[in-house]
Amino acid sequence: MPQPYLRSKVFPIYSPAKGLVMNVPSPFLDPRATPDCQNVRFHDMIVETRPGYVDYGAGSITGVPIKFYTYVKENGTEYEMLATTTNLYYNNSGTWTSIAESIGGDIDNRVTMSTMYKAGSYYLCFGSKDIGAKRWNGTTYEAIPGTTNYKPKIMLPYQFRLIMFNVNESGTDYPIKFRYSCANDFEDWSSTGSGSRSLIQGAGSKIMNAVAIKDYVGIYKDKSITILDYVGGSSIFATSVHVDGTGLLAQDAIVNLKTSHLFLGNDYNIYEWNGGWELIPIGNAIKNYIKANINKSKKERCFAIANYENTEAHFFIPIGTDDYPTRFLTYNWTDKTWALNTIASVSGGGDTKTSGVERTLLGLSGGGIENYDYSATNDDGSAIDAYFTTPDITINKEEYKVKRKNFNNVYVDAKGNHLSEYHSFDEGSTWSDVDTDALDSTSIYNLHAFNFTGAERNIRFKFRNATLDEKFSVRFVGVEYKERERK
Repeated sequence: MPQPYLRSKVFPIYSPAKGLVMNVPSPFLDPRATPDCQNVRFHDMIVETRPGYVDYGAGSITGVPIKFYTYVKENGTEYEMLATTTNLYYNNSGTWTSIAESIGGDIDNRVTMSTMYKAGSYYLCFGSKDIGAKRWNGTTYEAIPGTTNYKPKIMLPYQFRLIMFNVNESGTDYPIKFRYSCANDFEDWSSTGSGSRSLIQGAGSKIMNAVAIKDYVGIYKDKSITILDYVGGSSIFATSVHVDGTGLLAQDAIVNLKTSHLFLGNDYNIYEWNGGWELIPIGNAIKNYIKANINKSKKERCFAIANYENTEAHFFIPIGTDDYPTRFLTYNWTDKTWALNTIASVSGGGDTKTSGVERTLLGLSGGGIENYDYSATNDDGSAIDAYFTTPDITINKEEYKVKRKNFNNVYVDAKGNHLSEYHSFDEGSTWSDVDTDALDSTSIYNLHAFNFTGAERNIRFKFRNATLDEKFSVRFVGVEYKERERK
């Protein structure tokens, strides 16, 4: 009978699909997690190259893009809207067409867009602390009647009223104030049924955003979250602080899942909130990365976008000394996984849906408009440098500090174009490059073996593709090893 050290064994890593985890020492990670990745997606028990982005829409764009929105008319006509610091555009049969110029926006005062109804028509309501409160009905762009003295940070329709939050009134800032119109008339801000309040309760000095959730509105200060509820009668609205001490870091750093919100908190963690009294910290795995790398002087330029079809939320952050986000973290809320991605400098974005097609749109800080296209394999004509690493594979965690193994092969079940394999015996400080394997098929998974030898206590692998027009998908990794002979 052969001795144990003569027999080969395969230690399976199973599906490398638990995503990025950066708050656990690598040797003790779940073997399906990754301590480092770039430009990949984790979903449906696989890891693959993330989508690329492509130019979207013709026409000349001026100013710095801030936000996108889908505005739907009463007759069902759908408009993709784009706000920049200088113009408001709509997508006119594939061409970005300006409806308002020289609007005087500021990239650090994000804009607000929503839809209101009056007298048989749906209006786009648009504004900011720089621009004031405007509306557009598909033809006419004008100030909302009755709002001459108001410049709101946020506007939101709720219970047949238009509500403004964090309002500048006649040149004086009221950062914790909200003001509401009369019922069924967002042009009337002074008659019975209209009014205003200051949100004194709850920590924080300013309202960052207000987002619908279930039958309520979640009002986010910088350090707390309050529920706004319609109660009718003379009171009309009631407020109740549900989360005190944690608030929203940046106005647009929030995703609305309708029954819950995902948001970047003022403590640099990312949370899910379902309207209750507690937050669910979903960002523990990556919060240290955000806190260590974010450009705190530009933190209010963070933003988030959801893609509902693919159940992904993308959180964009400026890092180092960057003026605009150049990294984004993707959370798949179905699989509960994180991934870290690189991107050209972006200033804003949004999720739109027209003619049944959902699009994740991005505005480059230099002015270009891009579609984060789930079928694209390049970033605006440039190759995507995609990779993921395994944890440090330790065959026996109790013995890994003292006992070595003879590693000699790694097996990957993959499809795509090409895949390069690297391995490291020093926790990723240095890498040995074995070879690049041409994968058998772009549609069918096949097992590929990368051959090497090494006797160490643990080993880490990196799999990468950075070639134009190429991608990869991996659903299984396993490493072959032998016990070392005891003498």
